[in-house]
Amino acid sequence: MNQVSVKQCRRGAMIALGLGAALTLAGCAELSAWNRVKAENTPVAYDQFLAQFPASAHAGEAKTTRNQLLAQQKERAKNERESAQRRENVALNWAKLKTGMTVNEVETLIGPMKIKSAGTQQSFQNGKAGAATLKLGCDLYTLEFDENRRLTNWQRTQ
Repeated sequence: MNQVSVKQCRRGAMIALGLGAALTLAGCAELSAWNRVKAENTPVAYDQFLAQFPASAHAGEAKTTRNQLLAQQKERAKNERESAQRRENVALNWAKLKTGMTVNEVETLIGPMKIKSAGTQQSFQNGKAGAATLKLGCDLYTLEFDENRRLTNWQRTQ
């Protein structure tokens, strides 16, 4: 081997070592970023990771987790909208309740209720008095029905 070849071999070895170190550092950076993303656990964090490391071994898991988090956010937003609509409906119609209204009439005004027979865990049935409790936000609404499923008392507490 002549002098030029030895220098070229040394230079090639140094480049290979540098490239190996760079690849190792890149792997460490990816792993470090992945651990941060998992700790943060937000769709934005997963999107940023995928933009930075699209070919990562964790890309599939990142996409799946991001999609699950987005679906959960969408479901929470839907539930919050429905809950707000329900609170508004009850607030608007609470003053329209009258003694003697049937369960169906009450539900037409304020929405569906789960009514339990007095002293039991069974659903409200004719022949037994019952009560419904609605917890909407910080407000608690209690409605009492007689054995004929007619409204006898109702109150709202905060």
